[in-house]
Amino acid sequence: MKSNKSILLIIISIISYTILKAQGQNDSLAQKLDEYLNSANKAHTFNGAVLIAQHGKIILEKGYGYKDVANKTLNDTNSIFQIGSNTKPFTATAILILQQEGKLFINDKLSKYFPDYPNGNKITIENLLTHTSGIPGYDVEETDTIAWSPVSKEFILNIFKNDSLEFEPGTKYKYSNAGYFLLGMIIEKVTGKSYEQAIRNMIFGPLQMVHSGFDFIHLKDTLKATGYAVLNDTMQRPVHLIDSTVSYAAGAMYSTTGDMYKWARANATNQILSADLWKKAFTPYKENYGYGWIIDSINGKNYIGHSGGIMGFTSYFLYFPQEDVTIILLNNFLDEANPIVLPVQDVSAIIFNKPYKLVHAEKAIAISDSVLNSYTGTYALSSAPKRTIIVTKENNVLQANLAGKVTTQMIFQTNTKFEFKNIPNTEGEFIIENGKVIKIIISQNGLFEWNKIK
Repeated sequence: MKSNKSILLIIISIISYTILKAQGQNDSLAQKLDEYLNSANKAHTFNGAVLIAQHGKIILEKGYGYKDVANKTLNDTNSIFQIGSNTKPFTATAILILQQEGKLFINDKLSKYFPDYPNGNKITIENLLTHTSGIPGYDVEETDTIAWSPVSKEFILNIFKNDSLEFEPGTKYKYSNAGYFLLGMIIEKVTGKSYEQAIRNMIFGPLQMVHSGFDFIHLKDTLKATGYAVLNDTMQRPVHLIDSTVSYAAGAMYSTTGDMYKWARANATNQILSADLWKKAFTPYKENYGYGWIIDSINGKNYIGHSGGIMGFTSYFLYFPQEDVTIILLNNFLDEANPIVLPVQDVSAIIFNKPYKLVHAEKAIAISDSVLNSYTGTYALSSAPKRTIIVTKENNVLQANLAGKVTTQMIFQTNTKFEFKNIPNTEGEFIIENGKVIKIIISQNGLFEWNKIK
C-alpha cells in the first residue's frame, strides 16, 4: 500500500504534466497566430497590436508593423490606438451603471432629458442603446474640415434632430451614431459631469484602465500610434484626425490592448455591473444587437463584441463566453476607398482548430469592360434571399457592397475567379451558363451560393 507521501508525489506529477502540456499547446498556438499575423502584416491587411487570451491567460500579445513610419518606430504592446465604435459598449455600460444606481431607467423617454426633442415621447433610452430609435445617423468624411476642430454639441445635434424618423421607434434596427451621441448627453445630464469624466469615474478608474481616454488629437504620449489613410510598401499617408467632440460617445475613445483586456475580464467576471445586467446587455434586441454589443457567431462559436472604424484606425473586440476566449485587434490604418476587414475570421479559426490560410499579397489581371459589365447586378444568398451583394463598376474596377455595410474591390486572378481586396482568404467565382451570368460562388469557411436576381 502506497504511503500518503507517495500518493502526494503522484498527484503533484500529474498536475505538473497537465500544466506543462497546456503550456506546450499554448506555445504552439501562439506560434501559429504569430505566423499568421506576420503574413497579414506583410500583405498589408493588419498593422497594429493584438492580444489573444483564454481562461484568463494571455496566449499572444504583440505589435506588428509601424506605429510611425516617419520615425521608424514599431507597434508594440503599449501602443495607443483610437478604437472608433468600440466606444459604444462603454457608453452603454455607463447607462446601465446609472440604472443600477437608480439614477435613470432604460425605459425613460427621451423627452425626459430633452423636452423639445421631436418625437421624444416615443423614443426610449433602450431604443437608443439598441439602434431601434428610428433617428437618422450622422457620419463624417476625412475631408470634412469642420470635424478637425472642436464643435459644440448643439452643432452635431442639429445635424439630425429635426430630420423625420426613419421608422417607428422599436420596430426596426438601423445602426445610428446619433443615438449614442444622445446617450452621451444623457450621461452628462444625469451625472452632472462631462461624458469623459463620467466614463473615467464609472469604468476606467475601477478597472484601472490608465492608458485609455478620448481627446486623441491632443494626447501627448510617445506611445501614440499614427493613423494612416494609406499604409503599404510604396505609399504612406497620415490621416486627418477627427476631433473627439465630433465622434464623442459614439466613437471618440482611444486605448491599448492591455486596457481592453481589463475590459474583457470585467465582461467575463461580472465586474462593475450585476450579472443580470451584463446578461441583459448581451441579449439581442433586434437582429444581433444588444445594449452596445453585437451578439453573433464565427467559426461555429458564439461571441459578444464590437468593431470600430474611425479615420486612420480600425479595431475588433471579441469575447467567446463558452470558451472564455478574448480576441483584441487594434489597427492603425484605414483606407476608406478600400476598407479592410480585420482578420478575426482566421484568428478565431486558428484558436478553434478550424481551417485557415496564411495571407498572401493580391495579384490582379486585367478584365475586359464587356466582361466586367456582365458581372454587375444584385445577387441574393440562396439560403437567405434577403441578404444581398450588389456588384458595381467604378473606374473600370468591380466593387461589391456586402450586406449594405462594406464595399470592397474585387481582384481577378482569371476571367471568372476573384478575391475581395482586404478580406483575407475569401475566394469567389462567377458562374456562367449559356452565356449568362447566373450566380457567384464564394468560399470562406464553406461554400456560399449567391444567385443573380437583377
